[in-house]
Amino acid sequence: MSDDPNGRGSQKQERARTGECHGREGSILQLSSWSFRAGTLETANDEALDTRVPAKRPPRRFGRPGAVVADCNRSKRPSETEGQDPTNTTTLNVDESVTHQPIDGYGAALSEAAAVNFLNLKERDESAYWKLLRSLYGCSGDTPGCFAMLRLPISASDFASSFHTYDDIPNDWQLKHVRILPDLKLKVLKDIFQIRPDLKVHACPWTAPAWLKTSANHTNAFYWGELDPSERAYETYAKYLAKVALLYNQSGAPFYTLSMQNEPLNEPNSYTVMRMSPADQARFAAHLGPALEAQGLGHVKILVFDHNWDMAFYPLQVYSNASEVYNSMDFIAGSAWHCYGGPVEAQSEVFEKYPNKEIHFTECSGTGASNFHSNIDWHTKNLYVGAIRHWARSVLHWNLALDENFGPHLGGCEDCRGVVTIPSNSSHIIYNEEYYGLAHFSMFLRSGAVRTGNSWDHKEGTCMHGTAFRNVDGSLQVVIVNACDKPQSVATNLIQRNQYLRTETLPIGISTMYFPPEAQEVPTDTLSWNKPWVYIVILWAAITIAAWAYVLAWYAYGMVNHPYAPLDEAEIQLEALVDDGIEMEELPGEELHSAELKAEGPSMTSDGSSGEVSIDLGRVATSEVHTEIKADASRTDMEHLHRCSRELHHAADGLFLLVRFIILFEFPLHGLELQHGL
Repeated sequence: MSDDPNGRGSQKQERARTGECHGREGSILQLSSWSFRAGTLETANDEALDTRVPAKRPPRRFGRPGAVVADCNRSKRPSETEGQDPTNTTTLNVDESVTHQPIDGYGAALSEAAAVNFLNLKERDESAYWKLLRSLYGCSGDTPGCFAMLRLPISASDFASSFHTYDDIPNDWQLKHVRILPDLKLKVLKDIFQIRPDLKVHACPWTAPAWLKTSANHTNAFYWGELDPSERAYETYAKYLAKVALLYNQSGAPFYTLSMQNEPLNEPNSYTVMRMSPADQARFAAHLGPALEAQGLGHVKILVFDHNWDMAFYPLQVYSNASEVYNSMDFIAGSAWHCYGGPVEAQSEVFEKYPNKEIHFTECSGTGASNFHSNIDWHTKNLYVGAIRHWARSVLHWNLALDENFGPHLGGCEDCRGVVTIPSNSSHIIYNEEYYGLAHFSMFLRSGAVRTGNSWDHKEGTCMHGTAFRNVDGSLQVVIVNACDKPQSVATNLIQRNQYLRTETLPIGISTMYFPPEAQEVPTDTLSWNKPWVYIVILWAAITIAAWAYVLAWYAYGMVNHPYAPLDEAEIQLEALVDDGIEMEELPGEELHSAELKAEGPSMTSDGSSGEVSIDLGRVATSEVHTEIKADASRTDMEHLHRCSRELHHAADGLFLLVRFIILFEFPLHGLELQHGL
């Protein structure tokens, strides 16, 4: 990172000297009002506390949605203000029908210095080590920071114990000596993945191996120089980064995004750097994209720039060169940004011209000389809310953890503070303001969340800030920041949910409100036990089953009580075969048992002459209608047949009446006239 070119450390010292504590109860997180005096934190009971140690760790208790309760019991509880003059109320309107960019998450960087501090703590007190990791990346328990992203320097940065890369064997053009082990960062990173398996890693190199740079033959080659302009060097360096990404992936720590170079226009001459122009990055993308694809890592997003807001021209020139000269635009996912110069609005300047390219905010560090309130105020306005409102998908601080001496480090910033401080000889972790700020925004965010539309009514100047996020499950997180010099009367209007929250007086600080998923109406084609029609369908099915059981019972009864045997072969004299025809009528019923009917009588040949004919009627049966041939047959056998048919008819008739009454509500059954007799 760069050496505070804008003097932000001194600016922070001049800000209002007020502090805050952090808390959450119910469904709202709260930073309540405190004041600093003479380097100590003065509470309402005049109890002096070390300003570098939070007054109280926040409990994690849930309550009703919309409840606002300060956690710090010595602070002023926000009061309900129902009935206040609405003209004095600032209203945040949340419009969930408007969605903006997806949010990848909040987090910080696991530099080598941070890894050293973590591993030293693990050696001294392993339980404290795991508790700390859970407080940073866990999403439940006593202190869930729920950080979703992590920035990973590739090899050494300014916060490291030595200058090195992953292949420092000169002229290793075949990359036979690329190794990521031993790597202190990887040891901690794998532990973090155990807590947060869906962690997204943003990787970024500070320099190429010295033998690939224009400064290769000079002293302190790591401190300066550019990538060798030869095609061979560009191709080899691209393969080097792709191989490093593959090795991390195989170790269980896959990359999500990959910047081509940290701060490509920065040359401090005190730590590892490499200069790259916009044209260089456009050209390099044409090599890096195919190299990643060759390793099966084409899904890793390539980012350009990774430098300050005051150089918005840089990503614009990269995109221009990538489109017009190097044909590498398809390999570039977006740009990364730092906070050490210029306004956050620069992100929107680039996004408006290239809305299909992502924006990521990847580095900002607090300083040891500043105070709690000023840091929270500045970071919230410019990073946690500001960067997001200007299209960032992620917000990352610099070092995740440093010791009490802001180290270890090789050069650059002398008083950059970590998100947490791990004392070199103690297990008492100091959670700095960056932790509390990040936790407010990351705690309820889940993978796939999007920023929703929001606007302010009756806004008092520019001291009120806020944003809202909607998770995939429909839950909503609303963050309101009161950066004014007094408590504010605030209401939240959830437009789509038709909810207008009661007005609260929010103290100076940050309030995070969590709303569970809104109750959804069950689609009409989805089964719900709360719908009356479900019971109607169940009743219909039961009646239908009962009706068919009734039919089968009648049929079985008839078969058991009125058995009959197939008719003996009967001699039937056909009367008036030609003159009168064969008299027929329709009989209802199921298929008759096999009956052999043989008719003998006069017939006509094809030429019209008379003769004797034998007619074998065979098996007489259909599923719906039976044909009766009126003839002189055996009376006993026909009575058996008649009774069976009548029993079957009665059962069917009862079924149709039941269907007519229950199912069709007496709707006429046209065309179903039944024959009752033989």
